[in-house]
Amino acid sequence: MTSWTVARLTRLFEHYRQRFWSGRLPTYAITVAPLENAFGRCDHDECCVIIDISRHTSDRGVRSTLLHEMAHVAAGPQSLGHDSAFFAQLERLLRRRAPIGMGSAENENRPFLHVIPKHFVLCRRALRATYARRTRAIEGLIEQQRREGRPVSEIDAADAAVSDAENVGMEGVPWRGALLAIGREYGLLDIDNKPLPWATEIVRRARQAHARAYGFWREEEQAKAVLEEALAASKMKPGGGADS
Repeated sequence: MTSWTVARLTRLFEHYRQRFWSGRLPTYAITVAPLENAFGRCDHDECCVIIDISRHTSDRGVRSTLLHEMAHVAAGPQSLGHDSAFFAQLERLLRRRAPIGMGSAENENRPFLHVIPKHFVLCRRALRATYARRTRAIEGLIEQQRREGRPVSEIDAADAAVSDAENVGMEGVPWRGALLAIGREYGLLDIDNKPLPWATEIVRRARQAHARAYGFWREEEQAKAVLEEALAASKMKPGGGADS
């Protein structure tokens, strides 16, 4: 890698801004700083793009990260992460042959390619290799389990999703959080976190299971609160549990 400074990144931002957005992209300040579990970040509130140079191993990677964050700038503050507005910008950049790479970061590590709508043709094509590698890795683990004589679960994915929804409900996780967790794990949601047409029945079953479990959790929490109030009240009475 060559040396990357704020000044150099700022010049590159302006170059890409003119080349790929005809100067219509908002101008964001560039900051170089360490980030946790990220190569870059777009901060709409502060109107700035942060790049962690230390996490990169090539100049190409730095350029790709900058374009990734500029796609977030173009998608706007109303965009919810890697949603359809963001992917529309990626599709536009790929169509114009921008030097941007595609990997699991662009799809927030969702495990299934089908969550990306089919009209994002170039995005799906660019991510196909990533998903192929992931699929081969999973198949390799299953084959290893079989060779070692360990049982390979054949539980239906729909039943597993419903069971997981029930489990997180028992832990007090609201439905919205549960839906995002199981929806992404089992590929039930699209990139806008809406249930895919074929998954609506699974989501309905999962929501019912979660509602029952979440109801039990709330009852337990309410019972605990009543008990704690009773204990606190008893301690406030004269001689109520205090050491003499």
